[in-house]
Amino acid sequence: KAWLALDPAARGFIASAEKVFRDHRLDMAFNLSTVVVDLANAVEVQVNAILRSALVGAPDPIRYANIEGTTLDLSRQGPISLGQLARVIAGDRGRSEHLRARLENGDWFVASLPPILAELAGMRNPAAHGGAIHRDDVVRLRGQMVGVGSEGRLLRLAMVRVRGAP
Repeated sequence: KAWLALDPAARGFIASAEKVFRDHRLDMAFNLSTVVVDLANAVEVQVNAILRSALVGAPDPIRYANIEGTTLDLSRQGPISLGQLARVIAGDRGRSEHLRARLENGDWFVASLPPILAELAGMRNPAAHGGAIHRDDVVRLRGQMVGVGSEGRLLRLAMVRVRGAP
């Protein structure tokens, strides 16, 4: 049920990350950075979709945000990056309160998700631009995302829905 709650593009990124991880987890010479990039892309796609849906019909001050000097209507424009998502969700009290009220599991979305987004951005950016991420960090991140030994962050994200939406 959680898998189907995710955007199809997010599911594709997750499947790709898992395939690479499982095929190469024992190959110590293989650079697993693409796993980070794919997991980060999955989260970025999913959070953008949730944010866009949750802000449809919201008052202008809540819908609009300044993203790198450009004012965007977050219900219609985007997508925006992980770091920008973290700032948009947590950076405006009115928007945070709107999202908290509009979303099932909105408390987690506005309180716990922004630091996760910032952490993912900090790992994805070097990984996406030729930098290697330490293998132990990739394994740790993948475990947190898919839920190795704990509830996965992807599961929590899949449980966030706009109230009243199918």
